[in-house]
Amino acid sequence: MIATEVNLRRLCSIFTLVITFAAFFIGVANVRSVRADVLAITRYVASSGNDTGDCSSAASPCRTIQYAVNEASSGDTILVAQGMYTYNQAADPCTFLYDPGIGKDGRAVVCIVDKVLTILGGYSISSWLKANPTSNLTVVDGQNLHRGVFLIGFSTTTASLDMEGFTIQNSRVRGPDNPGDPTGFGGGMMVVGARVTLRDMIFKNNQVLGANTTSGAGGAGTGSGLAINWSQPGTSNLLERVTFEGNQSYGGMGPDRGGLAYGALFVNGSVTIDYGTFTNNQALAASS
Repeated sequence: MIATEVNLRRLCSIFTLVITFAAFFIGVANVRSVRADVLAITRYVASSGNDTGDCSSAASPCRTIQYAVNEASSGDTILVAQGMYTYNQAADPCTFLYDPGIGKDGRAVVCIVDKVLTILGGYSISSWLKANPTSNLTVVDGQNLHRGVFLIGFSTTTASLDMEGFTIQNSRVRGPDNPGDPTGFGGGMMVVGARVTLRDMIFKNNQVLGANTTSGAGGAGTGSGLAINWSQPGTSNLLERVTFEGNQSYGGMGPDRGGLAYGALFVNGSVTIDYGTFTNNQALAASS
């Protein structure tokens, strides 16, 4: 009888210990979940703001989208108020895309590397609660010098961008003169090794040019509005209510033949397009 009581006590002690550990691990899981939620920050951008701090105050927004992207971590959301946003050299994290020695210039108004971000336009500094891109026109403007957006997934398989409520316009990209591939990709937006979801977007008056060559074929002009050069295996891209208007793709000159031209949208991967509109876009191959 005494042995039985001792065994029962041991069993009760073990049971209590198991419950305690279970509760502890559940608690840790909940804490981690809460911490993950806390770490996801909303950041704010307005053309009247200042590029200081971490952009997490709606009362003190940052001035450029790129600065906010640099401050952001994966999982963050960036809200952008109406206005025109242009290239900010001081905040450019992608200087490796620029090499004047070989005629390479991939600089972009917004460059994102190895992050998962949501960037939403169409807000007003008087109200960050609901976006209205029609009333609050939010523009990424390449000033006929730079690409609009460059999204790159190098060291991660999860890089992605959800972007809504923007007009990307007047962007211009030319393929490098030498060495290597003289193809120009993605005037308005270029995606490499990542996934995009784009909603209520307008790609307008963007250009991509293939480089002229001294041997072989001229460079191709590929995706003047948007070029998804490749996405990670098993991922898919989504375009909803996206308009391509007045974008131009030009092939470069070459002694063997002129470069090819591939329209306003180029996709090497999986894409779903719902309510896409294509108006007055041009693709012009070059002569030999």
